[in-house]
Amino acid sequence: MECKTVEPSEVSLAYDIFAPLWGLLQLGAVREWDGASAFRPVFLKFVTARRDSLARLLTGIQAVADLSDETMAIFEEQGGWSDGDPEFVPDQLGASLLMYSGFVAEYPLDFSDADTLRRVIDAGTDLQLVNLLQGLVGAALVRGPEIRSAASLVTESMGIAAEIIAAHAGPALASTVRSWRIAHLAPAVRPDSNMSEARRARLRALALQVESSLVVSRPDH
Repeated sequence: MECKTVEPSEVSLAYDIFAPLWGLLQLGAVREWDGASAFRPVFLKFVTARRDSLARLLTGIQAVADLSDETMAIFEEQGGWSDGDPEFVPDQLGASLLMYSGFVAEYPLDFSDADTLRRVIDAGTDLQLVNLLQGLVGAALVRGPEIRSAASLVTESMGIAAEIIAAHAGPALASTVRSWRIAHLAPAVRPDSNMSEARRARLRALALQVESSLVVSRPDH
């Protein structure tokens, strides 16, 4: 007897996508920050310079997850760049970066240690790209269009996200997909998962389409 799947809410699915995207924007801005000046102006400049790409990305997100305009507004309202949002203080910014990186370094984060900061940014970017892919696939699985269209939207969205953070889309996203397969796909499609067989079949088909677009063939193949 299969377990009945409890469907996540629209808002929950949106947060699964928005949270890693917020993280990628913050990590990208920190990569361009000198560490001495106030961070907020750098963050605002980083986001503003990528408004066109963000608009394209958000259009794809809304389509793949079938999100309402009201739910989409959460991205702007809680992104951290609104007029009333406070300045980032070092301890809070450090904690945020460590969270996005999976705590690969100890708290409090030492911003004067360039090697550690770079490692946190790199690890955080890797992890949040995986989380973004999981959020997009999860939403497409529950609320998305047919497989081919859903996979196309996921693939396009991931490409834009890589563009926003200036990652080389090919190798970066191939690595993202491989990490996602291990961390998220494999546990979900196991026979003993709590996902219905029909849902597992849709996930496998969706994953295959996404992989065929994003995974670059290995040199020895």
